[in-house]
Amino acid sequence: MPGPMRSIRRRLIAGSLLIVGLPLLVFVLVASSVLWRFYRQQLGADVTAQARLMADLVAPALAAGSPPPDAARTYGPEYVAGHWQRRSASRVTIADARGIVRASSVGEGVGAPIDDARRPGMRDALSGRGNATAWRSPNFAYEDTLYANAPAWHEGRITGVVRVAQTLTAIQQRVARLRSTLLLVVALYAAVIVALTLVFARTIVRPVERLQADAHRIASGDLSHRVAVGGPAEISELAATLNRMTSRLELLEGLRRRYVSDVSHELRTPLTAIRSMAETILQYGDGDPGLRERYLPRILTQTDRLARMVTQLLDLAHIESGNYVPSLAPLALGELLDEVALTHAARAAELGVAVETSVSDPRLAVRGDRDRLVQVFMNLVDNALRYTPRGGSVRLDAVAARGRVEVTVADTGRGVPAEHLPHLFERFYRVETARSPQAGGTGLGLAIVRQIVEAHGGHIRVDSAPGGGTTFTIELPGAEPAPLAPPEPRPASEEGAP
Repeated sequence: MPGPMRSIRRRLIAGSLLIVGLPLLVFVLVASSVLWRFYRQQLGADVTAQARLMADLVAPALAAGSPPPDAARTYGPEYVAGHWQRRSASRVTIADARGIVRASSVGEGVGAPIDDARRPGMRDALSGRGNATAWRSPNFAYEDTLYANAPAWHEGRITGVVRVAQTLTAIQQRVARLRSTLLLVVALYAAVIVALTLVFARTIVRPVERLQADAHRIASGDLSHRVAVGGPAEISELAATLNRMTSRLELLEGLRRRYVSDVSHELRTPLTAIRSMAETILQYGDGDPGLRERYLPRILTQTDRLARMVTQLLDLAHIESGNYVPSLAPLALGELLDEVALTHAARAAELGVAVETSVSDPRLAVRGDRDRLVQVFMNLVDNALRYTPRGGSVRLDAVAARGRVEVTVADTGRGVPAEHLPHLFERFYRVETARSPQAGGTGLGLAIVRQIVEAHGGHIRVDSAPGGGTTFTIELPGAEPAPLAPPEPRPASEEGAP
């Protein structure tokens, strides 16, 4: 399984455990701490209450020194300590006002003074200061022990002290068992979460794995492969997007191959002609001087065609690369079209074709790159002149249309069959009837025209019919009307002339 897929599973499992397991673990620890404090406080209250109760019972006997036998059997120190030993896990120690131990539930130190090292706080209680605390008692093998010392009051004086001590081991064991149980529950719950996460992750990872396999197959060059669309909505959308991208790549690859094939074909034809004519001149030129006069102009024509094709290829590559950003500025359309018509005037006269311009408003303007727009209209007019017979005409008309400017280049030539119209703007596409050395077209001009127009935010379309001429219509963004040039002042000598 690829590394990223394992990473998704790991992240899902880790995320689930962090989101669910970590809070539960914190809860267990907090609950254990709270329970420990609760049990300890409860035990402390019980031990203190026991000490005070026994202090009240034995206070009269401790005050009498040696109580009557009947009284000693009821509330004497020895009786109380022994009775308590039989009914509780606590240890009881009773001392009189002199600090002599009178009774002990375990029989330790009876008749001896209070040992502060083994029974701390008892002497403080004889001064009336009852106390309670926890410590590691040597009497309980140094286990954690909670004790309480309570003074015995009788008729306003202290007659002794009662000490009750109980180990915390039972509470610690109880809390530990509870903590272990909770941790076991958390571990089982975490295992269930991991199992459910794995099942859930499989529903996510498997479609991604299939997508990854499909992507590797496409990346290896199989552009005909398509991804099965299915699974969650996001995965389905990703699969559909990948299919659209693959279709686009397949189309681009087809265009690239066709482009390379077309370029190779278009370059091969003039190169082959140049080579053939040059070899003929080299082989037979000395014996037939007229060969040079016939072939050298043709070689020059083919060389010019190659140079023009290379220039157009570079232009097209630059525009299609995305690096071309037109330098937009307001342009007076009438001046621009007049410049194009004037440039072609000599050639049009030679061909016997009239070139006319018409602008609906002298102030009509567009926002565009002047050099590139001149290139557009020069190319269209050049094509129109090439395919318009003698006596025909080429018109350039411009009108304002819905906030935009519409320019048409129309000729009265032989027209283009309908089946060719959808392909006219493709690279190297030429109508078969125009494939002749005299036509001289490279099939790149109209592709460049479309790219320039679209880079300006415009649109171009073509209408034609055999024998009915061809009309190219270009829509471009309009600009603020250009100011009219002021009339030229007349010479003073002409003022007043009739």
